[in-house]
Amino acid sequence: MIMYLIYESKLLNYRFREPHPMKPERYLLTYELIKSYGLIDARISVVKPKLFEEKILLLAHDEEYVDFVKSMSKLGEGYLDYGDTPAFKRCFEAALLHVSSTLTAVDIAFNRGIVSVNLAGGYHHAKRLSAGGFCIFNDIAIAVNYLADKYGVRRIAVVDFDVHHGDGTQELLYDKDVLKLIFTKMEDIYILEPALLANWEKVMVMAIWSTYQCHLIHPMMTIFWSLRR
Repeated sequence: MIMYLIYESKLLNYRFREPHPMKPERYLLTYELIKSYGLIDARISVVKPKLFEEKILLLAHDEEYVDFVKSMSKLGEGYLDYGDTPAFKRCFEAALLHVSSTLTAVDIAFNRGIVSVNLAGGYHHAKRLSAGGFCIFNDIAIAVNYLADKYGVRRIAVVDFDVHHGDGTQELLYDKDVLKLIFTKMEDIYILEPALLANWEKVMVMAIWSTYQCHLIHPMMTIFWSLRR
């Protein structure tokens, strides 16, 4: 066995109202593709996520925000942020399952020493008191704090590949002794996002032109540079 894959059909319940661009079918399609290559059981073991108690969310979010999501989940309409992340019926339960999937992968990887993957993870825009960019709860920051609290792990690296800056993860782990590597690909010019502009005193821009951007974040500053193709 070379890898554990955390997956079950309930992960597709993280579904915004149409015509929202984020489609949970991508998890199913990825799973079906892996299955079509005959990798399931032969090389990859599929594990259903263990559902964690909701108090685990407090590792990254304030109770006030968690309660807000629960109330909006019952309402099933409105937004969890400034207009990117709509509430939907049972969105709280759906988001908690996605966080639980990441933590299930963490437990397996740590205890068995084998790579574990949650396809439905990486919600790097969620902040302590708000959702953001389709992300309700920040499973990455929760996982980092979970590793530190449960297992006493002190050497942790977060590697983030996306077309957008992981502002929520940066905010939540800003004062943590964690190595954060964020790789962003832009076509023409790198535009500083509002979240960064609002905290300009923490940002040092080394290069903002096109190609790959690498953000090295540590407790004193954020450095951006280009890796020319």
